[in-house]
Amino acid sequence: MGTPESKAVDYLHAARRHMRDASILHKKGSTANAGQLYGFSIECAQKQLLLACGVKQDSEGGVGQKEFRQHLPHLNDATLLLGELLPDGRKTLHYCSQLPSLALMGSWSVDQRYMNEAGLPLAHLKNWQLAANEALAMVDELILDGVVYDISL
Repeated sequence: MGTPESKAVDYLHAARRHMRDASILHKKGSTANAGQLYGFSIECAQKQLLLACGVKQDSEGGVGQKEFRQHLPHLNDATLLLGELLPDGRKTLHYCSQLPSLALMGSWSVDQRYMNEAGLPLAHLKNWQLAANEALAMVDELILDGVVYDISL
């Protein structure tokens, strides 16, 4: 997969960065942007899982298969529906089973970044935070299981 410096895309570290920044913004009361970053953190964690389970990379190190170049909640649907078609679909489904709160991301949309804050479904922020925490825990398990290597550790 190469080192983080050798490719433009680094889902593992991007997931952690988005989560860290979301937590900071959430604590400071900037809930609209925190909510977006929780969702982006989850997307990065899922895409790291997909690469670990055999999805081909593009030249930048990102997900190369069109059906997986999506945002939540569509990315979650594609991962679960197509997981059995991946080279290691059983592994994909095993790790996805550790993300029970992904179902709570139906209210999140990448398009919310364009919306007026008053129209955002921020009542769901705690659910998005929970799902993001689960996604990062799943990534940590990928590392502990030796499925993904984090050279920064």
